[in-house]
Amino acid sequence: MHSLGVNSYRFSISWARILPKGRFGEINEAGIKFYNNLIDGLLLKGIEPFITLTHIDFPQELEDRYGSWLSPESQEDFAYYADICFKSFGDRVKYWVTFNEPSFQVKLGYQAGTFPPSRCSKPFGNCTYGDSEKEPFIAAHNIILAHIAAVHIYRTKYQATQGGSLGIVLHCFWYEPISNSVADKLAAERAQSFSINWYIPFTILFFIFYTNKAKMQDILGSILPEFSKTEKQKLNKGLDFIGINHYTSFYVRNCMLTTCGPGKGTSKTEGYWTQSSQKNGIDIGEPTELAGMNVYPQGMEKIVTYLKDRYHNVPMIITENGYGDMNKPNSTTESLLHDVERIKYLAGYLDALSTAIKKGADVRGYFVWSLLDNFEWNDGYTIRFGLHHVDYKTLRRTPKSSATWYRNFISQHILAMDISMNKLYIGFFFLLQIFFLPHSISSDQLILRQSLKKKNLSAFPSNFLFGTASSAYQYEGGYLADGKGLNNWDVYSHKPGNNIVDGSNGDIAVDYYHRYLEDIDLMHSLGVNSYRFSISWARILPKGRFGEINGAGIKFYNNVIDGLLLKGIEPFITLTHIDFPQELEDRYGSWLSPESQEDFAYYADICFKSFGDRVKYWVTFNQPDSQVKFGYLTGTFPPSHCSKPFGNCTYGDSEKEPFIASHNIILAHIAAVHVYRTKYQETQGGSIGIVLNGAWYEPISNSLVDKLAAERARSFTINW
Repeated sequence: MHSLGVNSYRFSISWARILPKGRFGEINEAGIKFYNNLIDGLLLKGIEPFITLTHIDFPQELEDRYGSWLSPESQEDFAYYADICFKSFGDRVKYWVTFNEPSFQVKLGYQAGTFPPSRCSKPFGNCTYGDSEKEPFIAAHNIILAHIAAVHIYRTKYQATQGGSLGIVLHCFWYEPISNSVADKLAAERAQSFSINWYIPFTILFFIFYTNKAKMQDILGSILPEFSKTEKQKLNKGLDFIGINHYTSFYVRNCMLTTCGPGKGTSKTEGYWTQSSQKNGIDIGEPTELAGMNVYPQGMEKIVTYLKDRYHNVPMIITENGYGDMNKPNSTTESLLHDVERIKYLAGYLDALSTAIKKGADVRGYFVWSLLDNFEWNDGYTIRFGLHHVDYKTLRRTPKSSATWYRNFISQHILAMDISMNKLYIGFFFLLQIFFLPHSISSDQLILRQSLKKKNLSAFPSNFLFGTASSAYQYEGGYLADGKGLNNWDVYSHKPGNNIVDGSNGDIAVDYYHRYLEDIDLMHSLGVNSYRFSISWARILPKGRFGEINGAGIKFYNNVIDGLLLKGIEPFITLTHIDFPQELEDRYGSWLSPESQEDFAYYADICFKSFGDRVKYWVTFNQPDSQVKFGYLTGTFPPSHCSKPFGNCTYGDSEKEPFIASHNIILAHIAAVHVYRTKYQETQGGSIGIVLNGAWYEPISNSLVDKLAAERARSFTINW
């Protein structure tokens, strides 16, 4: 979590880990200790704990004793459990959720019978016990009152001293009327009433709550349980925020006056509506591997706007949103790590959420489901939602491409955040399930953000590349490994009397050739989104165009590029960083001959062809002015050409050769650019440039002659 840059983590507490027998047994101190350790560990990393008291699970003891949510006793048990949690953890926890998706818990546990306690009746399901037309409403009634009981305890015993807030999390599909008819629009509203609106008790929503209940009662009659006068009073101040779990959307058709086929919502006790992912054979959004989980980002904006308008813009938090894919038996780990569809999904839904916020929705945060691949209820381990891949045999966690994308997304938005914290829609924090917590920012975080603002880092555009840079000879090592040829620096560094101060060479360097995966992990840990590196010309063409292409060299750079992309890091390639095959020096004097232009164009063509499908940034030469100056003027770099008084070399002419070499390098650059523009750029979509040593020359005085001298310095180094 810390590596992602999140500032909050939403998790649930296992009720049975705290109270194995509910209120009928002892508190499990080992359970208390576990969650204390977890909370303290999060806070130590600057991550705010955001706790759900029950995420569909409860002690089996309560089911065995009195039928759990079918009995009013469940309210007392939940209040007792909540009190223990508030008392044990509330000094450090500022955000509490009572229930996660009570509508799903009720529907699947008491109507369809596909979740425990597996109660249902035909035609809704095939269970040993249950009544699908009555029990869901009894269970929902008790859950609402259990929520209120926990809220009452928190408000009266803890909130004043602990200073936290409390809400409920609902599963919020967006229901789109399949037509503009009044009947279908009313059906869509009934779908919301029977799934989420019933579960939202709140002070200023009290009238809305009962208006919604009245609509349901018109259909259900006596099936819908009544609230007593005392219970109605407790419904006041029922929550501080609404948690929204949103994944997808459906079309809704009215079934009240027309006959619909069997399906979700079509019965009286569901509200007489039916849902579909298609309209006239066209999907509501791009289908995924999971049935009924179409990608429809517009639904995010619509459900948030709907709740904003209906509930007077009560604070909202997106408590779950994510993309699932199937764990197919023949899937490779590599394919699961390269989760482009998840990235597209998250980007689309976050963009839609941003639109809703800009239109005034009071959304305080966004939680991705989930940090890790995990057990997905009845789907077991067959579906993966994680930003990190979990090997279920070893339990090793490996970041997917989406983890890198998400970390970059967070860092970019934190940079853009208004330090005054007034414009929440610009700077709301992201929870990892990620939440904006302006009053609980650590002093270190605040200092960091103030520092960033002073440095005007918010001016960097959202697609700005932040990376690290290297060159082949300085990093790779792998001297003559796997078919690599000698380059000019291999020869120079082994020659007695060279200018390397400590007598070393780059035969091993930092062994990047063998440790590149480890180094890519280091880049990933930094959060960079790009890496500039050079290709060793002699590793690809050991003899230049006079020999064969070295397949092992092509494979090495393919592996590097793929490894970078797997971590969400953009490869940014320099074709030559001062090194070239020694064969070209021996045959024709390298850059002193026009033949070098042909050799460089041939080499560049091979690189564009081999790597250009994945590389969007190309550099021809690194610092040609330095290469020319040190190689042909002072002779301190290979090929060590110079003449006195500029240096003491065996060969060379310091007053002529630097300009000949520069001329050929410029034309070699143009030749490579021509190859890229005419053969590859249109299909590959990349860009190409050159890298110069951009020293700044400041006139030593304001005199005209010194100003002209500074301009000449630039002309002789970079402007040429």
